[in-house]
Amino acid sequence: MSLIIALIIGTGQELDDEIAYQLGKQGVCVLFCSNNENKLERIIKKLKDEDIEAKFTVLDAVDLQTIDKLIEQIDEQFEKLDILINVGILLNHGQFKISIYTIA
Repeated sequence: MSLIIALIIGTGQELDDEIAYQLGKQGVCVLFCSNNENKLERIIKKLKDEDIEAKFTVLDAVDLQTIDKLIEQIDEQFEKLDILINVGILLNHGQFKISIYTIA
């Protein structure tokens, strides 16, 4: 079975931590991005302390160039993305709605 790759676009809050932790404990490689590098470093350290494979990148979610760069990095490193969770957009609009999409 190949490695499952999850990208979490987060806010650096506790909800992000818990989502990443739960995925990581199931063997998912967690990629984390946010615009706050200090919070990203804190989350990644916490995950690695739990032996969870995790990486991060700083991302400005409204800058299309940084989004394109992130997509290229994921494609080069993993050749796929299995799970995408955008926590930031959910919390910023005051709604919590989960949608699941399968991309072939």
